[in-house]
Amino acid sequence: AKGKTTRLLSANINRNGAPLFPPYFSATIGGKRFVFIGITSEKGFFDIAEKKLLDVSLKDYLAALSDLTIKLGQENIDYIILLSGRSYSDNFTIMEQFRQISLCISGGDATGELYAVKAERVDIESGRSLVTLTNPEGLYTLSLSSHEKLAIKELKYIPPKKYPSDDKSYLEFVNRLTIWKNK
Repeated sequence: AKGKTTRLLSANINRNGAPLFPPYFSATIGGKRFVFIGITSEKGFFDIAEKKLLDVSLKDYLAALSDLTIKLGQENIDYIILLSGRSYSDNFTIMEQFRQISLCISGGDATGELYAVKAERVDIESGRSLVTLTNPEGLYTLSLSSHEKLAIKELKYIPPKKYPSDDKSYLEFVNRLTIWKNK
């Protein structure tokens, strides 16, 4: 949206051994402290020329999460939400190994196919959930409640609408995004 800022997050994209983007951000919402962590998939990662030119690498996602959750474990956090570009299988592994993660929201490589059926939401033990944004067009809204535990109230898909624009910077952004999506 025009005039809005977007935070790029990735706990596992490194440049010269240090994170290229912030691995997470925190926000207090309704008196609860939330941490949002980003994890990148190899498929959305840079090509070989960019890797060499920019000296970037992709750290193992489980190692990156382990390092980060140890650090965050010392802070007063109510909920951790993982924003993942990984597959369903990887996300299940993450949720099994990192029980402090309350919710995993995924897109990217996660097509939402679970046993050949699309599943936008899977609830797992202890009330935690995996949400997959299965439709790459349009947008989703996710309503949560955060009382005793983090719970999903509603996941809603909103189909895309075309908004004509002659804003050059916006059109360039849309073009770059379209090229990236088609990679």
